[in-house]
Amino acid sequence: MFPIQDHGASSMRRATILVGRCVWVASVAIFVLSVICVWPAIGLAAVAGEEASADRFEGQYCSGAGDAAWLRLIDESFAHFHANPHVPNLTMVYQPDWDTFQLGANWDAWWIQNSYGFTISAVPFLPEPYFSILQRSYDLFWDNQGDGRRKGLWYGSATATHLSSLVGPDGCLGDAARPGEIAYKQGDGDAKVHDWFYEATAAGVVMQAEILLVNRDTNAMARYLPKMEKACDFIERTRDPQNNLFLVGPACNLLAPSYGGVKQPDGTFGKGYLAGLSITYLAGENASTQAAGITIPACRIPTRGSSARGGQLRRAR
Repeated sequence: MFPIQDHGASSMRRATILVGRCVWVASVAIFVLSVICVWPAIGLAAVAGEEASADRFEGQYCSGAGDAAWLRLIDESFAHFHANPHVPNLTMVYQPDWDTFQLGANWDAWWIQNSYGFTISAVPFLPEPYFSILQRSYDLFWDNQGDGRRKGLWYGSATATHLSSLVGPDGCLGDAARPGEIAYKQGDGDAKVHDWFYEATAAGVVMQAEILLVNRDTNAMARYLPKMEKACDFIERTRDPQNNLFLVGPACNLLAPSYGGVKQPDGTFGKGYLAGLSITYLAGENASTQAAGITIPACRIPTRGSSARGGQLRRAR
């Protein structure tokens, strides 16, 4: 149950009335004080209690006092985290063969870009076993993180699709992942011109940092922070030395392949300065700094954010 209290207004009203009455009776005898001040105060408290009781909401997943209609909506939203017959819930995307989540239906993998909003919103409230299942879902990416040697083996072999033979650069994450398989680039559209999935990698850092900040597990931090640092190094290698901005090509944005790059003089589309990558990267740096500070105060990760901000400011001018 998640208690939600909203007694501020009624408390202030009671305090104002009681103070006023106490001032008024200060000049009378003790007997008059007891008759005039104490008994009205008891009556006032009884009335306030009735009002609070009338406005109180007791739901299946949360309770509190305030606007009952809003509290009911909050209660219904928490049903998403529990098996129930009324709203779609997490049991519907659990893949028991992998012990992870899977998007469902024909979406037979786990996608960073499709799970980003859910993860950022849900992590602080996610109960077990779903919290651990979510971590294992992102392990599909971290366990297949690019190292400059391994192939993605998308759909089980190096020849199954145009994504299967891709060799991800060191630190690279990808678009979608399955046990032992990963798509290092966004697969929709003209994949031949697509860049590596830089912003999805940055988003992976953001989500992993948020998970670490919630569970405060030092063993998990020791495992994931080095992987997160490799992911940051992968993105850092795209910086344009002339202005310190990330210079990246088509379909490397989180909602790929909507970013098509920048039109070149020959009519093709090449690399440009993608604001979304800088923003998501800075979010990852900020969350990683907090996580690293718990166990590794001297971690290198926090030193990079200022250069990213500097590049953005110079570009804005």
